[in-house]
Amino acid sequence: MSPVISAPAAPSPAPTTPAASSELLDLPVTQIVQHPLNPPGRSDVDEDLAADIRAAGEIYERLVVRPAPGQDGKYELLSGHRRFAAAQHLAMLFVPVRVVAMDDVAAATFLLRANQSRKDLTLVEEAVMVQGLLDLPDAPTQHALAESLGRSDTWVSRRAKIARKPEPVLTALTASGSALTFDEVDVLEEFDDNPGLQAEIAAAHGTHEWNYTVNKARQARRAASFYAEEGAVLRKAGVDVQDSVDAEVPDGLRHDGYLWFGEDAEQVVQKRGLGEGWWARRYQYQVGYTLWRPLTTDELDAIARRDALDVEREAQREAEAAAREANQRAAAAIREFVDTSATLRRDFVHGLVEGKTLDRSTPALQALLAFTAQVAAGTTDQAPYLGGDDGIDDGLASWIGADDAIAKATNAALDAGEDEYEAGAAAYRARVAELAPPQLVLAALAAAVEPIPGWRWANPATGDEVWIVAAWYKLLVALGYEPSSVETEALAGRFPEAES
Repeated sequence: MSPVISAPAAPSPAPTTPAASSELLDLPVTQIVQHPLNPPGRSDVDEDLAADIRAAGEIYERLVVRPAPGQDGKYELLSGHRRFAAAQHLAMLFVPVRVVAMDDVAAATFLLRANQSRKDLTLVEEAVMVQGLLDLPDAPTQHALAESLGRSDTWVSRRAKIARKPEPVLTALTASGSALTFDEVDVLEEFDDNPGLQAEIAAAHGTHEWNYTVNKARQARRAASFYAEEGAVLRKAGVDVQDSVDAEVPDGLRHDGYLWFGEDAEQVVQKRGLGEGWWARRYQYQVGYTLWRPLTTDELDAIARRDALDVEREAQREAEAAAREANQRAAAAIREFVDTSATLRRDFVHGLVEGKTLDRSTPALQALLAFTAQVAAGTTDQAPYLGGDDGIDDGLASWIGADDAIAKATNAALDAGEDEYEAGAAAYRARVAELAPPQLVLAALAAAVEPIPGWRWANPATGDEVWIVAAWYKLLVALGYEPSSVETEALAGRFPEAES
């Protein structure tokens, strides 16, 4: 009788030496250990069995144990693992056992035979047990083991082969928690020569990635075989074969086709004339090689001519860019000169228009009238304002300083609801009336001539269309204007240059 949970704790009896054949005992639970070949994690509690034992108050069928080698006072469990797990779960202190005297081989064989009826034993666990038994000293042959188990030689050999898989493979298969089939074993055996790919496949066991991983591994194996075999053919022909897809193509080569997976490298070598000087690199996006051949003399000459033409064109582009930049600098210098000289002349003319001395200088008046005649008879589109026009000449208004008066009169008329144009015109006429004729004529001429655009400075000394520049300066000098050295040079056709 084996007491259950309610039994009081009692001191463990001294270990009992088993009889020569077998002996029936009640052993303390703490003296029983698992056999090394028993699959780990296989001591899960069967709740129904535990309930039956609790109800019965004892275990009817004895566990089978043997003295544990090298562990004094301990016994190795050979049969009754589910009952032992239930006893531990129920906190039983003792369990009924039959102690047998067995050597390691006999014990392992007994354990393996006892596990044959277990439905939850996986193929990997069974394989590990078979190989563990075969690895024991004085172990039987595979044939002898098969006979003792009532199995075929193939049954034993296939499981032994599974157990010899690398440790990462076995660990992954065990961790998957999914039953391994012999079809899956056959797939794994395809990769016995490639442990890395085999481990990747094993890691996908029991998942929806299995088929994808297998196909990917097969493709990788085919690719490796292609590169090894066809690459050897290329190298034998003298081709410089690069295994890196990122290898940099040397100078002096031209792309000349591919060697794809499935093609015969020897035929490609003969057809294309591959040999010394050729270069090959693995293709990045599919299995194959890109092929590069040496450039011919004609191709090298063509490249040299093209490079020379590129140099010539680049030099031409640089020269054109430099010319454009020089022209832009020259144009900028002329614009600066035009603006500066216009300001000088404007300030001078304003001084005369606002002053009272113009009508006192007979030579100045003669020059003024002479220039007026030239303008009246010339081709300029701008006729000077000489009186009689009731409208506002915007250019003249600026030169006689009427802009502010016109603006004030216009705004006042707007505020009063009156005719703003008439008010502005009245202010304009009032300013005109304030000026003596010489001042008015000078302002009108300035409004017609100024500002002098850059194109009129092309050659003011000789140009037929730009005579007015020279004439205008002649008048200004007669009136007392002192041209700057830059203006004097420009009047002679020598314009300011841009700073480099």
